[in-house]
Amino acid sequence: MVAPGNASPSSSTDRGLEELLGSLRWVVTAFEYDVLEQQASRRFVEDEMRFHYAAAGSTLVRHRDRGVDLRAGDFALLPRGGPTTLEARDPSAVYTGRVRLDVPAAEGLVRLLPDAMVACCFGRREPAVAPLVASMAQEGRAARAGSASLLTEIGNVVVLAAIRSWVEGGCGTVGGWLGALRDPHLARVLDAIHRNPGSRWTVASLAQLAHSSRSQFAEQFRAAVGDSPLHYLTSVRMRRAMELLDDGLSSTHVGLQLGYGSEAGFSRAFRRHAGLSPRDWRRKHVQPTRAG
Repeated sequence: MVAPGNASPSSSTDRGLEELLGSLRWVVTAFEYDVLEQQASRRFVEDEMRFHYAAAGSTLVRHRDRGVDLRAGDFALLPRGGPTTLEARDPSAVYTGRVRLDVPAAEGLVRLLPDAMVACCFGRREPAVAPLVASMAQEGRAARAGSASLLTEIGNVVVLAAIRSWVEGGCGTVGGWLGALRDPHLARVLDAIHRNPGSRWTVASLAQLAHSSRSQFAEQFRAAVGDSPLHYLTSVRMRRAMELLDDGLSSTHVGLQLGYGSEAGFSRAFRRHAGLSPRDWRRKHVQPTRAG
């Protein structure tokens, strides 16, 4: 057993997943527990991300013209929220949490996720984590000092574990970056991009990492990730740029760190992606420090 602080991912797939899980963090904004009689329903209309965990019974989740069956122990994450209806097929109990991303720069990653991510048998696959959902309900009812912070900390663990469970053996087809992580060659490329976004990557050099021809790699990458390799690389660089600018680094330093030969070139790329110049982004997001 390797201690968490000393964990060393054993493959490109593991490292890619570690990169994803490490870049996403959620804040719990609301939490509910519903007991539904057979054929009873519950409607949600909020646009926030939301998860549902079936504690008992069988429930149909209607979301974006799709129906997803949740049996006791199943977990569903709806990354884009929106109108959703829970319909109890038999007496059911469902936990529901509303969450938002606490890392704006990671929103691009969430756009690669499907509308619904269902981690089948989450309760059985994650026996140490699943009971935490019930503890969230208890903490929410207690309304003690620090409850909001504890809900967020627990909720973050639960959602991260659910995504991991979904990647490793979720229901349905895994697409986007997460689907690509199941291909060891594409996983190696994604791992390299996220580890070293400032390297002077080309389609040819990335194809070499994937042990593929340039044209075959470009086609496989687009099919798996939904974007061209270089456009995806730019998106990763821009997300990293936002984080570095938020940390107070100058646009000159950030541009050089991310592989741009000039501040002007970096500024043009950043403005195309964010709609603001790097300088305006820093003014908007970096809080001025106060003396004394």
